[in-house]
Amino acid sequence: MRISIFTVFIIGATSLLSVNMNLAVDYLNMEWMVNGPNVWNNYTDTGDPHQGYTEAHPCDWVDGIGTTITGMPYHYGGKDSFAQWDNDYVNGNNGPGAHTIHYQINSPTSREWAAGIDCSGFVGRCWGISEVSIGGFGCGHIRDNYPNIAPHLVQPGDAFVASTHARLCYGRYEDDPTNQWVEVIEAMSDGVNKVEKNIYRIEDMIASGFGCYSCSDSTNISAGSVSGTWTLEDGPYLIGGDIQVDTTATLTIEAGVNVIFTGHYKFTIYGKLLAQGTEDMNIFFTAENTIAGWGGLRFINNNTNEFDQSRLTHCKIEYGNAQGNWPDNVGGGIFCQYSNTIIDTCVVTNNSALAGGGIYVNHSNPEIYYTLISENHAQEFGGGIAAYDNCMFFLMNNTIVDNTVDVSGNVGGGIFCDMSCWAYIVNTIVWGNTSYQVYLFYDRDYTINYCNIEDAIYPGDGNFSSDPLFNGSDPTHYELTSNSPCIDTGHPNYNDPDGTRSDVGAFPYFQLPEPPEVTISIQNNQVSLACGSVSRTSYIVYSSDDPEGTFTEDETGSFDGNVWTAPLTDDSRFYYVTTDTGSRRENSEVTPLSELINNHKRLHIQR
Repeated sequence: MRISIFTVFIIGATSLLSVNMNLAVDYLNMEWMVNGPNVWNNYTDTGDPHQGYTEAHPCDWVDGIGTTITGMPYHYGGKDSFAQWDNDYVNGNNGPGAHTIHYQINSPTSREWAAGIDCSGFVGRCWGISEVSIGGFGCGHIRDNYPNIAPHLVQPGDAFVASTHARLCYGRYEDDPTNQWVEVIEAMSDGVNKVEKNIYRIEDMIASGFGCYSCSDSTNISAGSVSGTWTLEDGPYLIGGDIQVDTTATLTIEAGVNVIFTGHYKFTIYGKLLAQGTEDMNIFFTAENTIAGWGGLRFINNNTNEFDQSRLTHCKIEYGNAQGNWPDNVGGGIFCQYSNTIIDTCVVTNNSALAGGGIYVNHSNPEIYYTLISENHAQEFGGGIAAYDNCMFFLMNNTIVDNTVDVSGNVGGGIFCDMSCWAYIVNTIVWGNTSYQVYLFYDRDYTINYCNIEDAIYPGDGNFSSDPLFNGSDPTHYELTSNSPCIDTGHPNYNDPDGTRSDVGAFPYFQLPEPPEVTISIQNNQVSLACGSVSRTSYIVYSSDDPEGTFTEDETGSFDGNVWTAPLTDDSRFYYVTTDTGSRRENSEVTPLSELINNHKRLHIQR
């Protein structure tokens, strides 16, 4: 889902450590081929696995010799660096054993018994812990020597560690309003037996005995003016007072940085803030105490100076709690006054205020694109967004859902727009909010096109009101399902990244293009696959003798244009052709039966 490569130098419990996500990805993506010495077929059990014995299982997770595996294999007690792996594997020291190979921990020759890495060894290597080479290093060392942190503060490079297992956090889900789902890389046993990437809910891990641990130091920011660059290397940043970017100043925040407010402090931007994350490395603005919250981002008067607009890209703004006198009590997550801030591909969630629980706009012209505004709360109006007094705001491809307002009546649970405010809203979902979805004071003050708004079809082009059919399960709760009415019903002048007509909402549904037509023929003891012309960079042919088995790249044939030819084998072969636009699987003879599976057309031709 994501490939992110970065290195962060941070201070650990006892020494300078390097959280090396590049190394984590290398362990995940390394390829190796099973050879003869790597396969153990004997089994000898001499006692408790933690007291010292010899054990080996057959290769029950690979198809055997000659199979290419992606991911360094799991080896109980293994702490291999790549140099150690190369030595063990190349020299055939009973290298990557099958399921797992236990060894006698106290044996000075145990390093020769197997190659691979276990869960704590993987985290230790990625953290750069020098003690990882010690035979007794394990999960307990991490739990005893590195600080336990609150689950909602976990960032890439931190670890989830239980008494017998450890996982490295790879990233948090950008579109997960609960902030509970994370992607991890881990060295797994339990049938997988190699380094893998997986997805877990944090609360489920906590319930099963995992804690959250970090080897990172942090940078403390006290009250006052801030500028310059906040780097991933020096993060996270712990905010200990009200801070501001002055009128002539710029603050740049690098991708992947966590900004954590340790009390109810606000962040006011009079100059320019450039917080530009990436899909793989979001920037988080959050509170250490999620009940008390923090004062939110306050963009004020920064369209009157000589600077360009402030920008928030791939940011998550959460747990803002606007309090006090006006204007400090409006705009829980973001407040804009005389500010033309651009908000793109962000998540604004779990914020609260008197008005504008998520965002409050006043005398401003912000632009908001591809942003999820969800589960925010206002006491009076504008649970998601409130625009009040001489505003002109532009909303394109947003999902504004499940926001609430205390007051009953037409007070705009999703969007509130009043007092000479003009809104242009396109390709946006407004659904599941309380107290009416949208409140617009004057009909002449808005343009709404190609939007899906609950219980109302507004004047304009392409508007409709139909259940958007969200996925409905975390972590992709607000992504569209395959039969959503929001797919391909957005503005026809815009396309999604997959090249199809734009969808409605913040999360376009990726549609796999039609795979190439593949025809198969046999002549002169040769099999030929003719691939229909498609836009592609290359074709790759895989084959297997079992249509449900493991397919490997077939190097017995070659392409002449778009026709692949190989010698005919005696057994029934199934072929799987891939391009950059799709795939189709076939075998060598005769009766066709079509079915649609995961947007791939798969054609079985049975002997």
